[in-house]
Amino acid sequence: MEIETRAPGCAIMISRIVELLLIKVLRLWALDPAAQSSWLVGATDHAIGRTLGMMHAAPDRRWSVPELARTVGLSCSVFAGRFVTLVGQPPLRYLIRLRLDKAAELLQQTKQTISEVAQASGYQSEAAFSRAFKLRFGCSPSRWRR
Repeated sequence: MEIETRAPGCAIMISRIVELLLIKVLRLWALDPAAQSSWLVGATDHAIGRTLGMMHAAPDRRWSVPELARTVGLSCSVFAGRFVTLVGQPPLRYLIRLRLDKAAELLQQTKQTISEVAQASGYQSEAAFSRAFKLRFGCSPSRWRR
């Protein structure tokens, strides 16, 4: 109604309605048991949030759990446990999914070869990349692109 009437102050009303809808969606999401551990929850933790930032900034880097833990000042066991609790999966499984999601985008948005996409996604061989991609998406990278 606010959009259609264009009454004085409608822009402010519309922005407030959008804010209220966002708050409602976030409340519903937070009540979902599946939402109790996710990247968004992990991002609120100082150490895990930093880790997620590093992974997203360089998903192709050969990260290891000891290196990630050391970088954020935690022991491997504390780091891994906190990561699983907050994010819902181990750090390297999260990294694999991140890499494959990036690869899926590259396949659809660029003309890079499968080998180039594999390399950009952190895979040393096209064969390993293709196997992992098929496990994640149910089809080969070339089929995904088509």
